[in-house]
Amino acid sequence: MDFTEKLVRSIEQMAVIADRYVNPKLLIEPPQGCPSLLFTAEDTFTGNSVVLKFLHPFIEDPYWRAAFEREEQLLSELKGNSYVVEILEANCAIQLNLANSEGTESPVNLRFLTLERGIKDLSEYIKSSDREPLQTLQLFRELCRAVQELHKQGISHRDLKPNNCVLFHDGSLKLIDFALSYREGSSVLSQGERYNRWYSIFIPNHLYGAPELYCGFAFTPTQFPVADFFQLGAILFELWTGSRLMDFLYQRDFMLDFGHLFCYVKDGRRRDNYRRAIHVIKKKYPLPRVTDLTTGPWSHGSEIINEVYQAMAELDYEQRCTDFDWVQSQLDKAIDQIMAYQ
Repeated sequence: MDFTEKLVRSIEQMAVIADRYVNPKLLIEPPQGCPSLLFTAEDTFTGNSVVLKFLHPFIEDPYWRAAFEREEQLLSELKGNSYVVEILEANCAIQLNLANSEGTESPVNLRFLTLERGIKDLSEYIKSSDREPLQTLQLFRELCRAVQELHKQGISHRDLKPNNCVLFHDGSLKLIDFALSYREGSSVLSQGERYNRWYSIFIPNHLYGAPELYCGFAFTPTQFPVADFFQLGAILFELWTGSRLMDFLYQRDFMLDFGHLFCYVKDGRRRDNYRRAIHVIKKKYPLPRVTDLTTGPWSHGSEIINEVYQAMAELDYEQRCTDFDWVQSQLDKAIDQIMAYQ
């Protein structure tokens, strides 16, 4: 049993956490090297189910520790906003005594956040049998409004994907996981100069990242919101077709290799080289058409959906749609078409 398994078991065996939370259960099996652990628990003060997000105690990388603090700070500042998951408690910590390889117990300090818990995320919704066109567009419209509100406050999420969009009992949709988010005027999370020249943000297993994220072109504040639009387009495609956009495009390993090339290109030439390269990539990996992948009720309004998603998921960030008003007006047209057939 490795340390993470021991840690999970110890947390689940705790009778009560911070004199308030009981019956902790691991929510998601953490992948290797994951900087955080998510548990569900019952809040004895309110009777509600909550999420406890622990920072893995053996994560020594200052990048991830800073990311945890960034999320705590942003969620505290955004507390009370209807489009962001509510942070219930911040600056929380507990201490566990865990046996080491020599059989003796060592104290381990665990920092955690307490967050409200939804009923399911968009990834679960996409896989559900009750997914239908009208509700899907209404949910995506709410998602766009949430991201637009963030952008108005100078905040870019930078990690938009179905798992980070959560539905609640009252029908609302809220954004979670702000570890990689950026607020204008704050310092940019960085893993060093070499890292910045390769990638714009840390993207392990990132299946929704814009191509410029792999090449160091989105590490300036003005470009962070543009990358959010690509991720929104990819989410719309998946909501409508049930398939992940990246499965039709370049593979992550290809983009990682592609991004490495730009580490050795001088700054003055990087933009020109990138534009030539992205032109080739667009020809080799054209965006699929929604109309070729939908039938039945999903075909109603699909031409409009195709136009919207392709404008938002444009591979060339300089040509990408970043106009929320246009997106909302097009979504309204698609909704009208769908309702006309019902």
